[in-house]
Amino acid sequence: MQRKWAAPLALAAVTGSGLLAAPPAAAAHTPCPRVTVGSGWYGDNQARLQQLIDRYGSCNPYRPGRTKPVAVFDWDNTVVKNDVGDATMFWLLRNGRIRQPAAGDWSTTSRFLTPAATKALADACAGLARPGTPLPTGTPAGAACADEINAVYGTAATRAGAPAFAGWDRRTTEPSYAWLPQLMQGWTAREIRGFAAAARTENLAAPVGSTQRVGSGTATGWVRYYDQQKDLIKGLQRAGFDVWISSASPQPVVEVWAQGAGIAADHVIGIRNTTTYGGKFTPHLQGCGSVRDGADSMITYIDGKRCWINKEIFGVRGAAAERV
Repeated sequence: MQRKWAAPLALAAVTGSGLLAAPPAAAAHTPCPRVTVGSGWYGDNQARLQQLIDRYGSCNPYRPGRTKPVAVFDWDNTVVKNDVGDATMFWLLRNGRIRQPAAGDWSTTSRFLTPAATKALADACAGLARPGTPLPTGTPAGAACADEINAVYGTAATRAGAPAFAGWDRRTTEPSYAWLPQLMQGWTAREIRGFAAAARTENLAAPVGSTQRVGSGTATGWVRYYDQQKDLIKGLQRAGFDVWISSASPQPVVEVWAQGAGIAADHVIGIRNTTTYGGKFTPHLQGCGSVRDGADSMITYIDGKRCWINKEIFGVRGAAAERV
């Protein structure tokens, strides 16, 4: 399931105002770092990216006191091949780390789940675990439950083909993406980072093209970093760019993976849960702009991605963060 994707040039050079900087004045300057990995780029993309670095990098001091340029990358199928959210979901199912929801009511995991999906999940997972405790989705007894969860997550439909989600704003969220962090309820960010690290180790070690058993079926079992993107990120950082990741995968998951591309956790923007006083994730999500915490209607997706970039990178608060 390779669902979250972006064009090869998922990168923008912006000033603190969020607008492209003015063309630099002609001036002598030292050469900027080179994008050294030459193979694998489409068309003239490598050359165009090098022009961007040369134009906006700190090696071209065209304006005293200028704002540091910013580069924001998507993650899944942009910096890596395949999807780290999927990899984590498959690991959670194989290792029995998804909890039975409160009162066995799956509608508590997403306000956008349809009655058909809520019933299908309840029927498949009933009696397998007490509310709040992990479901045995990695065992033969829990295979049908794992299959139903995986169908709803991966296809936005039940195994019987009924739509699994309804009623969302397609410009600000994608409920199947949001459902993964919502299913992480009851765990802390530290625990989720541990799960993600285990999934990362498995997926990087697995041969390219391999699959893994999830429930009674199979799923993609490998992930790889793009060498070209790691090289580009390094070159941008050396040229003075402030490099960020904005992803529609869960925050702690992307934090773990981003380290392998040289991006620190404090430069990652993923889907973020609200937490209890003790730090455990709830099934609700942090909001942005005019969307309050717990409304669960805006994630780092399309317009929501820009809102979170404005909020976290440029410090814009309130409804103004939603303006492009």
